[in-house]
Amino acid sequence: MNNYLQKLLGILSIVLLVTACSGDKTFNDYARAGDTVAVAAGWKQNFNKENITVTITPSIGSVIVIPPGDPAIRASINFYADPLSSAIISRETGIEFSKYALTYENTITSNFTKKDKDWYQTSIFIDLPSTLPVGITQIEISNPQGQSVISSVEIIDGVGAPSTFTAQNNTNLNTDMLDALTRLEHYAINFDGASLPYAIEVSLLHDPDVDAGGTGKGFAVNPIGYKKNLLWKDDGTAMKVILTPANSDRPMDDLNDFKFYVAGNVKNLVVSSVNAYDALGNAVSGVSAIPVLER
Repeated sequence: MNNYLQKLLGILSIVLLVTACSGDKTFNDYARAGDTVAVAAGWKQNFNKENITVTITPSIGSVIVIPPGDPAIRASINFYADPLSSAIISRETGIEFSKYALTYENTITSNFTKKDKDWYQTSIFIDLPSTLPVGITQIEISNPQGQSVISSVEIIDGVGAPSTFTAQNNTNLNTDMLDALTRLEHYAINFDGASLPYAIEVSLLHDPDVDAGGTGKGFAVNPIGYKKNLLWKDDGTAMKVILTPANSDRPMDDLNDFKFYVAGNVKNLVVSSVNAYDALGNAVSGVSAIPVLER
């Protein structure tokens, strides 16, 4: 991977670990008209190339709107924190392995992800219009769900060009390659309840998959495998999922820890039943599962 991409990934990772929020400036802080910039959009569950609108306000002149699906929106990719990073290991062990790691972790989880440990930084790569005048330019990205982010970039003199995203062996990352890194439409299965159980069993129903004469194929995804085990099976119209702590001596910290995803383009996913248990196997009442369609 070339130096540009290495530096870019490093910067975006630092933005995530330090703040978990959106960046108020693009990467780089300055660019020429026509260059490609990256916007660190924060923790966005429904940002993708096909539903985000980019509104560019130049230093002078008219606003420029780039609609969803426009080729100028090169990619929308979620960058995850390393599960071996100091912030995560410090949180899980209670030992601060690097300076202020627990402070940064608490800031992310409490202020930005609302106790959800599934951390990622949504990053949008945009080809700037070639007609932008010199000066501070504002970039706003929004989707129909009401999520938005605003960053700025300083346009400097010179003629820019879209990045070729040249990688190892002089391979240019094309649209298909970038799309392969893009999050697919999926269901997030969230949980609610007054009590925190030790384990949960969830039964889900959906339209027939490809093996049952329909489309898609259910696939359950565990976003924090270091925290919980996920055992699942799908027979083509029904999925059963069992969630237990990865460390049998350490229960979950929060109901958010039980969250998982169902991908594979299955349709009309609904919850059939939820059974929750304490560490002794006794039933825990009042726990519910809520499937939310995300992209």
